[in-house]
Amino acid sequence: MSGPIDSDSPEFKEWAAKKLAEIRHLEEEERRAEESPPDELKEILRVIDYEVAPILDASSVPITQEELDRMFAEWYVRRKAAQSTGEPAAGVEASVPNQAPTSFTNPRLGRLGRPLRRFMRLVGIVIMLVPLIFVPTYFFLSTQIPPPLASGVVTLSPANPLIAPGQTQNYTVLTLSEPASKPAVAATLAAYAPQGLSLEISQSYVAPQQTSLIPVAIHASLALAPGPYQVTVEVREGSAVRNETFTVTVVPALVVMEHLSFVPQFLNVTKGTTVYWMNLDSTIGCCDPGYHNVAFRAGMNVTSPIMRRLDTWSYTFETPGQFFYYCSIHPFMAAEVNVAA
Repeated sequence: MSGPIDSDSPEFKEWAAKKLAEIRHLEEEERRAEESPPDELKEILRVIDYEVAPILDASSVPITQEELDRMFAEWYVRRKAAQSTGEPAAGVEASVPNQAPTSFTNPRLGRLGRPLRRFMRLVGIVIMLVPLIFVPTYFFLSTQIPPPLASGVVTLSPANPLIAPGQTQNYTVLTLSEPASKPAVAATLAAYAPQGLSLEISQSYVAPQQTSLIPVAIHASLALAPGPYQVTVEVREGSAVRNETFTVTVVPALVVMEHLSFVPQFLNVTKGTTVYWMNLDSTIGCCDPGYHNVAFRAGMNVTSPIMRRLDTWSYTFETPGQFFYYCSIHPFMAAEVNVAA
């Protein structure tokens, strides 16, 4: 063929096979006549494989089969002349218009030329892809790694506070405890609650100490439905964070026993409402432990158990009317529940 050829094309392979057949025939005749060395054929094979194919790959201008025949014929003449003088033969050179002469006399470079160029292109692609793959992966993983856990542990007292819609209660206390095996560190506190419920921590910054008691005010909106609600308290010590989850229960109606009084003293509810009582008193004076109970007067034979601090008791009013009650331990403590139909 007279058109451009490629080293990987069937035309080039056919040409190489044809040349090899001619060379084998010539070499066989020369060997018989001149006892040529048996490795001479290997040299010719090396030239085709190491030098001719890389010239085709490196040339920016297509090389025709006629040009390839001319190059190979010139090399063969030089080789024969070199054999007679004892000097090494020069490599195959390509002289193509607009293309500088190219010589591949190093057999290792000639054979490795194409694979090396392909390998370098692959390395370039990998280098470009590394930032595109690993940089986003690093930022993604860095956002997924959780921060270290704070050593401070938070507890809530009582463990399950009660509150009624429209109320604000101040009896809850947060306890922040640092492990005795580690030095105390400063901490900041924050609370998160569902809409309609709020926790106000009286002291957001806690100085380094082993145990800290922090009062908490709980507020429930008037429209908040009764039921359990999850609240979260966050403890942050530098970059370390700990989150503790607690349950605040919203009840239909709540009366607290505090400072030897029922609060509220007068309560209006509807039929079927469950009313809760909670004792917030502790030791009173030298000898009174601050225990209370709920005892209804004539017409309703109901009395609660003795209630210590933070104990609770409830009763559901199924009948409309006015119901008077008192504390049988402290009879001057009296209150009333008005149940409407």
